[in-house]
Amino acid sequence: MKFCYADESCDDRSEKVQVMVGIVADAQRLNRSRSEFAEIFALVDGAYPEALKELKGSRIFYGRGGWRDVPPEIRKAVFRLFCEWIDERKHLLAVSAIDIAAFETRLPNNYPDPLRDLWVAGAMHIALQLQKLHQTLKKNKGHTVLIFDENKVKADRLNEVLFAPPAWTETYYEKRKKQAPLDQIIDSAFFTKSHHAGLAQVADLFAFVFRRYAELTEYGAQPVFAGEKDDIDPLAELLAPRLIARSHRCPKRPKDECTATFVDLTPRCLVDLQ
Repeated sequence: MKFCYADESCDDRSEKVQVMVGIVADAQRLNRSRSEFAEIFALVDGAYPEALKELKGSRIFYGRGGWRDVPPEIRKAVFRLFCEWIDERKHLLAVSAIDIAAFETRLPNNYPDPLRDLWVAGAMHIALQLQKLHQTLKKNKGHTVLIFDENKVKADRLNEVLFAPPAWTETYYEKRKKQAPLDQIIDSAFFTKSHHAGLAQVADLFAFVFRRYAELTEYGAQPVFAGEKDDIDPLAELLAPRLIARSHRCPKRPKDECTATFVDLTPRCLVDLQ
């Protein structure tokens, strides 16, 4: 059984790109990851001036809220620590990045209505990547669990899509004639408060890293502070080896409209990152 803990990052002030990251963990290795996360979280909590409830990428990176009195070197070290840890644990990362302007203007005419919600589209791209990856595994049919940070507005919409996926998405994973749609995914996603799930908090950190990497690299975003890109780029490079293979995320030569649409929506710098 596989578990995927996912969260998204989107700056409401600029609205250039939405990035969603799912951390994929095998059930047999999940307990150890939880224990190690708790140990690392305790270290981070020791550097925080108050009682730390959860990790939030933008607050840590920019020193906002209670993090404003924590030295930049320590805040940067928090990101490096989790990036290096996820590599040591060998967990894979599913990433969906959607250019918001392209999403609003370049969708094909037959793009399914249930996926016209930006958040649901990102979540579905995560699910499709995992379907394509896990259908090559033995004894995993129907055993991939999706767990998202609590979002009451989107929960019902996503679960309806997972229960009855649009036929348009079937070509993404080359569904066979007698194969059930999304047969690797348990047909209802689960939603949890992020402070109850450590890997969901880490997903938030990584989604922030990939979003800022895209904004600074491809969208001409102004750095919040001098040298921001010099701090972000190495973090993205640390995470890149854990990405699900490009052939499952954004293949170079997509053969179907569904895959080609998600590739077209993805910022080029993140398509090429590996």
